[in-house]
Amino acid sequence: MRINLAWRNLAHETARTAVAAAGVAFAVVLIFMQLGFFRSLERSATLLYDALDFDICIRSRDYLRVAEARQFPRARLYQALSHRAIAEANPLHVGICMWRNDRTGEKNGILMLGVPPGAGVFRQGALRGLAAGQLTSPERILVDRLTRPEYGPVDGVMFGDADVRAGAKATIAGHDVRIVGHYAMGAGFAANGSVMVSEDGFQEIYPGRTVDDVTLGLLMLDPAARASPESTAGELRRSLPTDVEVLSRDEILSQERDQWVTKTSYGLIFQIGIAVALLVGTAIVYQVLSSDVANLLPEYATLKAMGYGNAFLVRVVVQQALTLALLGFVPGYVCSHVLYVITAANTRMPIHMTWFDGSLVFALAVVMCGLSGIGAVSRLFRTDPAALF
Repeated sequence: MRINLAWRNLAHETARTAVAAAGVAFAVVLIFMQLGFFRSLERSATLLYDALDFDICIRSRDYLRVAEARQFPRARLYQALSHRAIAEANPLHVGICMWRNDRTGEKNGILMLGVPPGAGVFRQGALRGLAAGQLTSPERILVDRLTRPEYGPVDGVMFGDADVRAGAKATIAGHDVRIVGHYAMGAGFAANGSVMVSEDGFQEIYPGRTVDDVTLGLLMLDPAARASPESTAGELRRSLPTDVEVLSRDEILSQERDQWVTKTSYGLIFQIGIAVALLVGTAIVYQVLSSDVANLLPEYATLKAMGYGNAFLVRVVVQQALTLALLGFVPGYVCSHVLYVITAANTRMPIHMTWFDGSLVFALAVVMCGLSGIGAVSRLFRTDPAALF
């Protein structure tokens, strides 16, 4: 009868095996959490652009990110409209303002969007209708339901219908505003929430800004022109003044993700976190397997004396390592899923588990444990059976 020596070794020392599996699970949770935050950074980088309806975007040459977008003259939109392929050009005003919770007096920064009449800047028809129908005067605002609770929703948890019914009020940059509706876009790393106001409201609330100072110019192509966004964007770059840059939708989404992932400390921190978690897991599994190999050196030497080669011994130890990877991954996955739900509920960040990320972490766990097994078995290559008897 064939005996699974790797499994017998693990089952013989159940306490040691449990500790090793717990170490792998701990490393898996660390990797999942760091990867989850990293994915959340990627998703939150484009939350605003994902909600907007455009084929081509015009923005200031000095643009850094949404929270530091800079402005350009509104005249650039009229110039872009003269292009044969452009059917529509809408302005959007964006800025970070100070929100004051009138009940607690607490102040927090919030992303404010100044929406033009008709609200043709949004992809969702329901959001277009809501903004067009409700933002009829400067003091009326729409608030993102996913704005964090410290901003003061009536129920203390989430903005919604209760705030609208109560006519909830707040202060933005020293101006009194009233909540007349809500939408869902999501928080990001730039701000913990967002609100929408009319163009007139934005001009009134935001100091030093006028309706002629545009943050984003959203251009729609004329289907009859049969022009691609990339080629049209290239033509506009050559025709418009150099104080603006012109990007297609795909280009701006890619650049925004790249800006947050590679040009801010957030992306680097999360990537380092993933690497550290891998090192921690590798060290834990290596220590357990190395100790196991040391304790069983006489038995392994006996196997070598019986004619079993190094390849067989490597296979046994690596099988142990891969079994530990499986034993540790399952509880680590379950624990990580629970932590994802808790984190998303408390931070309002777009963090959730995907099959791809689950497969990626499992592969990393297998590699981590496999390398640990190879490292632990190296001393067996130097084992002389005669020296142990």
